[in-house]
Amino acid sequence: MSDLERFVAQFQANELGRGTLNLLMTAVAADVKLRYLGDNLYRANAASIGSLRRAAAIVYPKNWQAVLKPYEETIAQGYDSPTVVQQLQAFENKLIADALSTITRDQERINALTATHERYERWRGFIASTLAYLAVALSIALFVFRLQLKPS
Repeated sequence: MSDLERFVAQFQANELGRGTLNLLMTAVAADVKLRYLGDNLYRANAASIGSLRRAAAIVYPKNWQAVLKPYEETIAQGYDSPTVVQQLQAFENKLIADALSTITRDQERINALTATHERYERWRGFIASTLAYLAVALSIALFVFRLQLKPS
């Protein structure tokens, strides 16, 4: 779970960098092709880091390569239309949402297991202390019984 959280954080940090670059290029009125090139560069960098790939492998363990293939092919080919950018962002958002859902579900399971473990530990402690008190009571009873058996 910690790996998935780390990969999601790495990818989200890269998304913030890409958004910052896009805002900067818009502010300086850069050419639209240059904006797409910068956006593609950041996405290619994210692909080289592999954080989205690792998150996809954790979230979709059986078919992660097939799920990620169209995304990676689009980035490798380059793009220059808002429609493609929206499709890429929709894919990224879905993957991140699925990863966060997986993290939440895993955390719920960990919390349930922790609660069960704590419940067993409380019972174990109760039984151990009860048995200790019974042993003390039994030893007192045996001591009194032996005192009663001794001839006067």
